[in-house]
Amino acid sequence: MYLNLQVVRGVAAMMVVMFHALRMAPTYGLDTGWLGRSGEWGSCGVDVFFVLSGVVLTLSVDKTMPQARAFFMARCRRVVPLYATLTVLLVLLPLVLPALFRGQPPAWTHALASLVFSSQWLIGQMPVLYVGWSLEYEMLFYAAMSLCLLTRNMRLVLWGCSGLLLMGVVAGLPPVVIEFVLGVLVARTLHVGARWGMVLSLVGVGGLCASAGILFDVESWRALIWGLPAALMLAGLIRMPQIAPGLGSFLGEASYSIYLIQVFALPAVYKVVQRWLAAMPADAVTMLAVVSTVCAGVLVHLFVEKPLARMTTHGARTPKGAPAKAHAS
Repeated sequence: MYLNLQVVRGVAAMMVVMFHALRMAPTYGLDTGWLGRSGEWGSCGVDVFFVLSGVVLTLSVDKTMPQARAFFMARCRRVVPLYATLTVLLVLLPLVLPALFRGQPPAWTHALASLVFSSQWLIGQMPVLYVGWSLEYEMLFYAAMSLCLLTRNMRLVLWGCSGLLLMGVVAGLPPVVIEFVLGVLVARTLHVGARWGMVLSLVGVGGLCASAGILFDVESWRALIWGLPAALMLAGLIRMPQIAPGLGSFLGEASYSIYLIQVFALPAVYKVVQRWLAAMPADAVTMLAVVSTVCAGVLVHLFVEKPLARMTTHGARTPKGAPAKAHAS
């Protein structure tokens, strides 16, 4: 794993946490000041994740050419245990502690559709663990790549997978799916212009920062407005000298836990502040919520995600050609 990409993963997770923290603040009576001006911009962290997933999995497949089943099961072992655990917890907690939750507990159909990563397709709702909407698209990407791995031809795997995703967009999937294809393209052009790494990364970062000033709804254009700059940034960071392992890369390792645990951590912080620290400035509350969520994510990574990973991989055979460890976004 390129450590530069690992750092980006951690930063992207914190951007999404900030985005949700800002969106949640008004529901607790907080009127954020300068932080609130960033609007929807933090959502682009998901776009970075999608492009990054395309890059990392393409590099992994290109190196090892795993069997289709081995590849898909490896991805499931990486993504499913923590997601399923937190989804079940979010279903059960409102039943056990109804006073802490607004609204009714999720219906069993909603919970089941969420657990099989099909909530948006089967019942037209966001998953119980709402950030799981992005994982449903991730699973589509994994399924497309697994299907193409049956060909045992690297060119057909990558271009076939890209073609399937593009056909999905034509059939009605949102254009954000194209960002996986951008990641594939980045990974397949590593040999081109290595000395341009700094330029590419600066252009990509500049494009992402400039998009913060866009006033219109970018949802239909996010593959262009956020996906393309993210691809340029990642293409540059791969080509640049890699950083040494440190806090940044560690947060990247914990990014999946940080991303998921925000569903629990953010409202918990806001409720505590609302009850005991009501005089705290709104922007300070938002920053406290973000920092607390990152800390909670690190703890979940160390004491829940990693033990679950050991449990699910213990005794599992690693067939010849199985993919090396590759993190999901």
